[in-house]
Amino acid sequence: MHALILALMLTQAATPPAEGVRAVVFMVRGTGLSDARGTELTSRISEVLQSGGVPLLSNTKRLPASCRANRACLLRQGYKLGASHVILVDAGVLMEDLAVMLDAVATPTGDSLKQHSFMLPLKDSSTLASEVAVFTDALRSTLSLQPPREVTVSLVGDPSQARLLPQWDSRVMVVRDPLAVRRKNTLLYVTGGGALLGAGAATVLGLSALQNRRLLDDARFNEPSLGRPASRLTLQDAQRTADRANAQLTGALLSTVLSVSLSAAATYLWLSD
Repeated sequence: MHALILALMLTQAATPPAEGVRAVVFMVRGTGLSDARGTELTSRISEVLQSGGVPLLSNTKRLPASCRANRACLLRQGYKLGASHVILVDAGVLMEDLAVMLDAVATPTGDSLKQHSFMLPLKDSSTLASEVAVFTDALRSTLSLQPPREVTVSLVGDPSQARLLPQWDSRVMVVRDPLAVRRKNTLLYVTGGGALLGAGAATVLGLSALQNRRLLDDARFNEPSLGRPASRLTLQDAQRTADRANAQLTGALLSTVLSVSLSAAATYLWLSD
């Protein structure tokens, strides 16, 4: 009897979601995450989205292989499923942290409505809910969705009060390609590794150039009879040392430029879909 009364009261109190707004959650990438960890992450994100007032579809469908990390393909799949919006989850392990980017995209136009990026410790995801809640509030405001109302219901025959949060009558759908986690972006690793090698080469060449310049400076001494500074090195040795220092300095500068360019390319590949 109590359960029936509670169900009736919650049905009347809850505000239904806006007409035509239905979202679907796709895992775009899960670099460094196991299948189980990636599924847990998307499930927790979906729970926060739905409890925050963003209606999610209940259908499930396996993504085709061609949709792996393919933004356009994911939008087409969302449109076929009847979703008005697709929420893309891009996650990856960075050292001891987990980087997550959420992107809400309108399926008909492909326009990105809201984005939110954050980092959390890999071994402690207690802040995940609060970060996703920030994204949920911003998305709900953009889509003109009514926030879920918290109601207080007095139980019949029980003086205590229960604070209940009404849920929309829709199930969570999480569509995720199980191969997306295992697929490595070869170009990303090549550019990232090249950036590190370039930085190392720039450091070594720069130090070598400074050492040769110091060798030239240490060989100089004042010669009163000549009226100008002289060198303990022969002219040929001094010229050879100076040329070597200049070449090393030029190589250091070129390696620095290359390293910066590859770092920018790797960053772009990491953040892009």
